Amino acid sequence: MFATLLDHFHMSLDDIRLLTDRQIQELYFHPRGDKGEIEAQKEPPKPGTLDFEIWQSREVAKQLGIDPHALAERIRQQWTTN
Repeated sequence: MFATLLDHFHMSLDDIRLLTDRQIQELYFHPRGDKGEIEAQKEPPKPGTLDFEIWQSREVAKQLGIDPHALAERIRQQWTTN
């Protein structure tokens, strides 16, 4: 992750040192492309779909400080059992 911040975003080590825990977590869990690059935020999925519920749960996970991937998996399981 530090290499991405240094090379892609041209941040110095001092810049990285000043990132908050939340900023680091957001960077770490941000969606990635096939080559590991951080993807730009896309339009939200259509409401009422599984993709929308998972997309919306990312903010909830951030606020609660829980793993967004684990929460997404629980949502998938609930959708398949309903």
